[in-house]
Amino acid sequence: GGKMYIFYAHSQDGLNWQRHSYLPVLFPGEPGSWDDGHIGEPVVIKIQDQYVMYYGGFRAYENNNWNIGRAVSNDGINWQKDNEPVFYGSQDEWDQIISPQSVIAVNNKYYMYYSGRNGNQSTYSIGLAISNDGINWNRSTQNPILIPSHTWEGSGVYYPDVHKNTDGTFTMYYMNAFTNQTSFGRAYSQDGIVWNKDPANPYMTTQSFLNVNLEKVAYPRYLKLSNNSELFYFTEFDINANKTINVLIKNNNN
Repeated sequence: GGKMYIFYAHSQDGLNWQRHSYLPVLFPGEPGSWDDGHIGEPVVIKIQDQYVMYYGGFRAYENNNWNIGRAVSNDGINWQKDNEPVFYGSQDEWDQIISPQSVIAVNNKYYMYYSGRNGNQSTYSIGLAISNDGINWNRSTQNPILIPSHTWEGSGVYYPDVHKNTDGTFTMYYMNAFTNQTSFGRAYSQDGIVWNKDPANPYMTTQSFLNVNLEKVAYPRYLKLSNNSELFYFTEFDINANKTINVLIKNNNN
């Protein structure tokens, strides 16, 4: 019965963040709309001169049917939502419940990487949708493009954070599901469609951190800076049920 909202914060260095406002920049829809129960999992990409946000949502009290919506903005703060989803969960399929995590431009197309799970919420996998215009999306014929195949991955892989590298290859960071030991993995691709997991996985685990109150880490986000440093954002849950956003820094010049 709870509501979720999307907020905005900004930073000059990726480390020190300031809320734009204590009010959300995106709200659930009006009663009776497809997203009146929940909006979340936002991913933003700039297409020409507009910011475009994709987000997961569902109707109130129908949380077994998630879809993906779209909103546009000229400044990243004031958003106008489409009336209907641009991408729908597949009823009674592995991706009935979906949410977007990465959208990137690839050879004049747009690739949307999303998490999907079945209606009984037992297994997560990762899917890909492709679009020519960022509005009309089609599922990849290779879906799901990543599934759980190792013990550490538990009952699922999800929350893909995908990056196109300077040499044209792709790297994905993802997390496991339904396990006591939350972990992150890494995978590689030549085309963004067919993926191979890093044999050294898991890339990071909850046990990697020394905080004795740490319950788990989740939701990896990777950023490469122009000064050759890498920032790796993650959410931390402690035994008091507090959630915080944290960052690891790697300086590749050292």
